[in-house]
Amino acid sequence: MADGRGTVRTAPKPDDAPGPASEMVARSEETLRRWVPPLLAFLTLVAGAADIASVVRPELASRFHDVTQVFSGTVVHTASALAVALGIVLVLTAQGLRRRKRRAWRLAVALLFVTAVLDVVKALDIAASAIALAVLALLVAFRREFAAAGDPRTRWRALGAFLLLSVTSVVLGELVVLTRMRHVVTSHDLGAQLSEVFHGFVGVAGPLRYDTDRTADLVARVLFGLGLLTVVVTVYLVLRPAEPQARLAPADEERMRELLTRYGERDSLGYFALRRDKSVIWSPTGKACVAYRVVSGVMLASGDPLGDPEAWPGAIDAFLAEAARHAWTPAVMGCSEQAG
Repeated sequence: MADGRGTVRTAPKPDDAPGPASEMVARSEETLRRWVPPLLAFLTLVAGAADIASVVRPELASRFHDVTQVFSGTVVHTASALAVALGIVLVLTAQGLRRRKRRAWRLAVALLFVTAVLDVVKALDIAASAIALAVLALLVAFRREFAAAGDPRTRWRALGAFLLLSVTSVVLGELVVLTRMRHVVTSHDLGAQLSEVFHGFVGVAGPLRYDTDRTADLVARVLFGLGLLTVVVTVYLVLRPAEPQARLAPADEERMRELLTRYGERDSLGYFALRRDKSVIWSPTGKACVAYRVVSGVMLASGDPLGDPEAWPGAIDAFLAEAARHAWTPAVMGCSEQAG
């Protein structure tokens, strides 16, 4: 603007207004934060896979004598069984970390600490223990990046977890038996090996006989640990409280019908928002809402928001905020140009 002398003056820049340098730093930090959850999820997966592989590595048996100088054989075998079980859980937890879930972060931190101890007990594996502690330290350092709330859940997930863990346990159990074949003194065809695995899952001695008690004890404890893990995780998922996918309350439905009565002529498909498999989120004024479903981590809006178009931005902001809170990917299907 011009003063009385005709000099043109520019408005002073607020002290807190970001300059080019600060904007560049902010963008760099945002890019870094975007890569932190996938990177730490991958490192957690690697740590879990290393714990699983450590029990089927041949050098584990060669270290047995050294370890038993510090710990008893029972402790070593129990630690090996726990390492396999917790390694599987770490691998499964990596998916939740990639989606920035807070519960997955808590579980991963606890498991990494325990596995770091088990790595030392089962085979004096200082390198593997150090890796677990390093990943743990990174998770703690970047803990603010894992703040997403949990997803709606049903007990159907228990069936999927049971099938996945069952297949994984059978495969790992067979690998454990195969790596100890040189110690078997009885018939060990495929049928006998699988029988040994399934017997071991329930803590019963199978048809195979080993040349040393320590080998038999290790195989038995690892197999029983795999079976116990499958049962415990499945029972937990069955018994935990369910949160149904759709939460369209009668009061919400009544309010939505009022909006459709007033603004329904704008969208002939608006009444599909009343389906029972939908959820709804409202604008701050309550004059508009967005109906949606959550499908495989995607928060899918059903067409245009319902209600007064002037209130649509508020409903859309609430929709995006809810997606961010759960780390869902926001999406919309079949919206108009104005809503888009």
